[in-house]
Amino acid sequence: MTCVSTNTPSLRRKIANVLDGKTVCGLHRHAPITYPRNPGRFSTLLRWTDQFLTQRPDATEDELTAVIRKLALFIIRRGRDDYFPEEIVDGLAWFASHPETISSKLGFGSAARLGRDEHIHRLREKARRAWTVFRADMRVPEPAPVVWAHAGGFTLSELVHPHHLLSSGGRAGNCLAGPRLASGYWLRIAEGRGKLFTVTQGELLCALFMLRGPDHVEWSYVHTPDGVWDFISHCVALLDQCLGQHSGSGPYIPHQYRCEEASTPEQQCKENDEI
Repeated sequence: MTCVSTNTPSLRRKIANVLDGKTVCGLHRHAPITYPRNPGRFSTLLRWTDQFLTQRPDATEDELTAVIRKLALFIIRRGRDDYFPEEIVDGLAWFASHPETISSKLGFGSAARLGRDEHIHRLREKARRAWTVFRADMRVPEPAPVVWAHAGGFTLSELVHPHHLLSSGGRAGNCLAGPRLASGYWLRIAEGRGKLFTVTQGELLCALFMLRGPDHVEWSYVHTPDGVWDFISHCVALLDQCLGQHSGSGPYIPHQYRCEEASTPEQQCKENDEI
């Protein structure tokens, strides 16, 4: 029971053992599986098995053997895995969260359907919770957005009320304009899992972005007047400093627009306020 490991060379050997009708540790137990032996097909099985171990690192020898067999047979019967990765993801998620079913006669396809149903149920419950929170907070008196920085006619503001999301979404013409979709974003804010900001120039909405954790940011640019990229660069530095975010990493702010030496705008940091 101690031979299970996510070490890739060892995992290759374990998968080969299962395809040969053995357990992952090499004990003869089952009939061999006629699985395509080209490197690409084997890598497919290796990748998905490694993902299962990421979700269930304490899987036993018998559990891993059963999952590899079920997955291999599922891929063989479907012909190619490229067309149904969602089913594989759902099936692996089901077995990882319901290990008591691994040793049963439940096939991978059935596990995938159960996993999908469970995932949809979670999404619906989350949507219901989000809508409940959104409607309740809409009845709270609306405060003004919290201003974090202001310079050169531009303002960085944090949206702190459901109406702020609807108003900004209407100006941007995006999904925040719809209460049902906006409620999902608001739930993250209400639960402390995200912060939503706008960059404006007077009444002109330039950009919206949401911080959802370190290195996770969603940008939406609406208008890009002269000077906005310099201001956004400073906003990124400000939020990195105050929230510990890497909010300017990646392709969100084109490098040619970043300004390294421009003056720092007025900053209003809020202490002990982390996502």
